[in-house]
Amino acid sequence: MTFTGEIREELARQESETAGEAEYEWYGAGLACGGAPTTRHALVARRFLALARRHPERFGECVMEKRADARFGGRVVYALERRGPAAALSMPETTEHAAALLRGAFLARGAAGGAEGRCHLSIGAADEQAARELQRVMADLGVQAGASPVRGRWQVYLRRGDAIGELLGRMGATNAFLKLESGRVMKEMRVRINRQVNCDSANIRKTQEACERQIEVVEYIRRELGLDKLPASLEEIARLRLDNPVASLEELGAMTSPPVGKSGASSRLRRLQEIARKLREKETRDG
Repeated sequence: MTFTGEIREELARQESETAGEAEYEWYGAGLACGGAPTTRHALVARRFLALARRHPERFGECVMEKRADARFGGRVVYALERRGPAAALSMPETTEHAAALLRGAFLARGAAGGAEGRCHLSIGAADEQAARELQRVMADLGVQAGASPVRGRWQVYLRRGDAIGELLGRMGATNAFLKLESGRVMKEMRVRINRQVNCDSANIRKTQEACERQIEVVEYIRRELGLDKLPASLEEIARLRLDNPVASLEELGAMTSPPVGKSGASSRLRRLQEIARKLREKETRDG
C-alpha cells in the first residue's frame, strides 16, 4: 500500500466526536471536490455516509451513488449527496473543527509521499478560493503551506517534513506521522554516515599521500647522502618510516627511543624534508 493509502485508511477510521466535526469534515471535502464528497475509494465514501447518518438532525437524508465521472477520467466514483439543508459554515473557530476540515479535504483529494524518500503532501482544491481557504486553515494550525495551479487544477502543498508531520498529527494520522518521522531519521542517519565515511576516506587518502612523500624524501637522502650521515634522531625516524610505510605519526613517535609524540615525529620528518630540499638545491647548482 502506498503512503497515501496508509494515511487515507488511518484517517477513514478516525472518530469524529461531534456533529460539528462531521459537518466540517464534509465541508473540507467540498472545498476539495467543489460540492459534496466524491471519491474513487469505497472506504472514504462509507466514512462520509456514516458521518451523515450518525447526525441526521444536521445532514438530513444522505444518499450515495456509484457512477462514472469525467473529472476522474471517466472512472467509477462514489458520489454522496445530502438532501437536507446544509449548515452555513464559516472558518473553523476550534482546532478540532480545523483538523476535521483538513481531514475531509485530504480524504477527498489528498496525496503524500516521503516516508522513505523526499517528503511531499498535497490536497487538491476545487478552485483558487477553496485553495486559499485550505491554506488559511492550515496556517491557523501553525502549518505554512503553498498554493498554486498544477495543470489547471489548484492544489495546496507542503514540502517540509516537519510541516507534513505536524499536519498528519493534527488530522489524526498518528501512525503515518510516526512512519514519516522514522523515515526522516533514517535518511538523516544515512546522510551523516555517508558524510563521515567520505570524510574518513579523504583523511586516509591524505595520510597515505603524506607517507608516500615522506618515503620519497628518505629514499632521496639515502641515495644522495646516506642515512648514516644524519643525526641519530633523524636517522632513526627515517629508518622507521621506511620500515613502517603506513604508520601514523603517533605510531612512528611511539617507536622511537625514547618515544616522542605526534608533534615530535612530525618535527623530525620536516627536518628531513629540509635536508632533502638543500640537497636538491646543491645538485641543481652543481649541474
